Amino acid sequence: GSYATVDIMLPKVDNVVTVPRTAVAPSLYGDIVYVLEKGGINKRDKKPYQIAKQKFVKVGDTIDNKIIITTGLNAGVEVVSVGQLKLQNNSRVRINNSIQ
Repeated sequence: GSYATVDIMLPKVDNVVTVPRTAVAPSLYGDIVYVLEKGGINKRDKKPYQIAKQKFVKVGDTIDNKIIITTGLNAGVEVVSVGQLKLQNNSRVRINNSIQ
């Protein structure tokens, strides 16, 4: 029936790469993140697209809704955080950040 307040001191971790938890997709061969690279202009509708590249990563700890990536991903790259089930390596992607 007693309650206590506990503070846990964890070691400080500097310079880590994190991605949203939803960006990491499990596969038979390991965890995958899709990275967006420069594409081109679609000939039919003249709108730009990007290319989704599959990257295998090793994940570390989870902080809130973010996962630390220990290997396989560099800082500053753009990753896909939703819709990975629809993607394959080298898929064309058009970003739609509108909320529906």
